[in-house]
Amino acid sequence: MALIDIFVSAILPIVLIAGVGFTLGRAKDVEPGPLNTATVYVLAPALVLHSLLDTGLGGETLVRLAAAVTAFTLGMAALVELSGRLLGVDDREYELESEDVVSLPADNAEALLQREAAERLW
Repeated sequence: MALIDIFVSAILPIVLIAGVGFTLGRAKDVEPGPLNTATVYVLAPALVLHSLLDTGLGGETLVRLAAAVTAFTLGMAALVELSGRLLGVDDREYELESEDVVSLPADNAEALLQREAAERLW
């Protein structure tokens, strides 16, 4: 019975939201840009804040968790920067649709902007 409870409380809402999104995408021509912006800047931080306020963890544990996440993020950023400097910019061709939004490292983005294969959004 516990497995069904987990499915209903955790997985079913995700499947339902994906289904609504799929149906909406088929029925209407929805621009993905504003939805993406709302998700990244409003919904995801709201979910994190809700989870932090709802957690049963103590303050010391949350501080240690935040420090670990920050250290991990900085470590991954350093690893990506080092990899980029060692490997350089690739010359591969990519097939994108006009509504695709891609976040790229500055070197890759600059190459696409110079070839007029991309446009800056800000």
